[in-house]
Amino acid sequence: MTMKTRVSIAFAAAAVGVGVSLAEPVEPLLDVPLRDPAVTRAPDGAYYLTGTAAATQKSDVRSQRSEAADFQNNDGIYVWKSDDRKTWTPLGKVWRLDGGPDRGNELRWTQYLRLNPDDPDGAWVRGVQSPEIHFVRGGVYIAFAMSGGGTGLLRSESGAVEGPYRPHAQITARGGTPSLFQDDAPSGGDGAGPGGAFYWLWDGGWIARLKDDLTGLAEEPRLLRPAVESTLKDGPRQVGDRGAFLFKHAGKYHLVATEITSRLGAACRDTFVARADSVCGPYEPRRLMIPHGGQVTLFTDAEGRPFSTFGGDPQAVFQDRAGIVPLVDDGFLHHLSLMRPTTTEGGPVARVTPVELPGDYGGLRDPQILLAPDGNYYLTGTTGKSTLRVPGCRLWRSPDLRNWTALGDEHGVVWYVDQTEWTSKPFQTAAVPDQPVHDFWAPEIHYARGNYYIPFCMFGGGTGLLRSKTGKPEGPYEDGAGRLHPWAGDPSLFTDDDGTVYMHLGFGPTQLAKMKPDMTGFDGRPFAIGPADGSLLGHEGGYVAKMEGKYVLLYTTLNGEPESERKAKKNFHDFATYDFMYCWADAIRGPYTRARVAVPHGGHGCVFRDKDGRWLAAMFGTDRTAPFRGRLGLVPLDVRIVDGDLRIGPATEAQP
Repeated sequence: MTMKTRVSIAFAAAAVGVGVSLAEPVEPLLDVPLRDPAVTRAPDGAYYLTGTAAATQKSDVRSQRSEAADFQNNDGIYVWKSDDRKTWTPLGKVWRLDGGPDRGNELRWTQYLRLNPDDPDGAWVRGVQSPEIHFVRGGVYIAFAMSGGGTGLLRSESGAVEGPYRPHAQITARGGTPSLFQDDAPSGGDGAGPGGAFYWLWDGGWIARLKDDLTGLAEEPRLLRPAVESTLKDGPRQVGDRGAFLFKHAGKYHLVATEITSRLGAACRDTFVARADSVCGPYEPRRLMIPHGGQVTLFTDAEGRPFSTFGGDPQAVFQDRAGIVPLVDDGFLHHLSLMRPTTTEGGPVARVTPVELPGDYGGLRDPQILLAPDGNYYLTGTTGKSTLRVPGCRLWRSPDLRNWTALGDEHGVVWYVDQTEWTSKPFQTAAVPDQPVHDFWAPEIHYARGNYYIPFCMFGGGTGLLRSKTGKPEGPYEDGAGRLHPWAGDPSLFTDDDGTVYMHLGFGPTQLAKMKPDMTGFDGRPFAIGPADGSLLGHEGGYVAKMEGKYVLLYTTLNGEPESERKAKKNFHDFATYDFMYCWADAIRGPYTRARVAVPHGGHGCVFRDKDGRWLAAMFGTDRTAPFRGRLGLVPLDVRIVDGDLRIGPATEAQP
């Protein structure tokens, strides 16, 4: 990798302006390897923490992977205590897996070696999994599972969390990640003890009422399923695949579980929640509760405020440690991710702060930046979305990517939609059937053939091209080509090494159209480009650039949910990540490689070189897990060729 393509993370902080504080990352409670963290608040107000311990206690708290920690093998259950959720005192190993010298037949099922669920072809394992502490009927119980299958319940003989514990019952011969839930609504039949029935949950949402003495199931298990969005034929059929946990909050039953998703083009162990009016449902469609949360438990503090544990994954701020995040309820219970006080995601994008721009522009989407021949940076994008009436093209100028000046008139506008006949009237669209819309979308400023051009689209109305009347980037601008395409959107210009100019056309199959020498129209029919293997590149925000000698097609897509679900939801950005994707080729017509994520949460943005030759991406975010929404962010990129493959991603190494 050349020095020009290695970008300092410190540059990101310098380039994003001042006055915006960084989100604080979730911090590990302990420097001890621990999976499936579970916190319970005792009747006296103290907090107790436990989780799946590791056989090997060597692991870097900031490591992306705890390779040395073996969580399928361990020697028992460990517990910590805290009065303030900050300082945790170890209580040690409260239950030994071998049972000690008085081990009885009731422990026999815990002694078997079983198939390793993480490595079925490897050595068999034996360890305690997913312990949870519960205070019920004046006693202390621990729900737990064994590696490879089977769930059970321990009871403290002393009535204290420290134990000693004896096996109370084996509840199921199969399954894992168990939890105990006591309803506060009495029910008839066996299990209706004081305060309501007890329920046993395991795996991704299996549930059964327990016998009154908590020694076994009192009914046939059933699988709790979330509803599917009414507009969908597919969609998730379970809240998650492991870690089912029930929590009653504000009169609603919240079913929590975790599942591996591909939101970022990588494995994310996300935590989901669905709610219902009764313990067995019906449950509403699931929602993303905590990005990268993993298997969690929920609890309240003395004031009744809800919290969740946090275990992390390879994309998180940490993994295989115990953390705590606060929850909010604004229609469903979740970690406040957007403009949040804490962040659960790791990586350089999570640390980017938005750039402050002058003027009342109503938020910025689809940002695009040009380093012009005059030595200044020029920025434009979609603005004014709060009113659904974008009056025209706004433009800013900066010498250093930190200090920006609005150009144009007193509103910072260099061209208005009413200056051209075909853009002056609203368009009727299927997306907004109730009223015509008059939205000026996705402008980009480009320097081509000795002049400045701004391709743009009208929502539902097609694609156009503005031309500077003065040959200067600040304009003024005029309509340069009429209505170039009747429906394509998010246009962009790309000038090849031989001087040929292409327009990229989006909103559907991504296409390139060669421009006429005078830039007044297309020179021939557009042609399609995209990943040769059919992998999903995106649905909007296309952009072509030449990077490391390769033709790079960048596009924007939503990762983490099926395409049909994206189309069906108006609020789909709350549940998937809006990522800047890429593929590359040796020739402009392809064939192009498979699609991959370039900038997580980047949204419709662009890539450009700064004055020092470093590659950066402009992003605005839009999904709820992004560090901000509707504002400009700058992400230094690491661009390199590795074994003949072009790799693009957020920079993680400092410049030497």
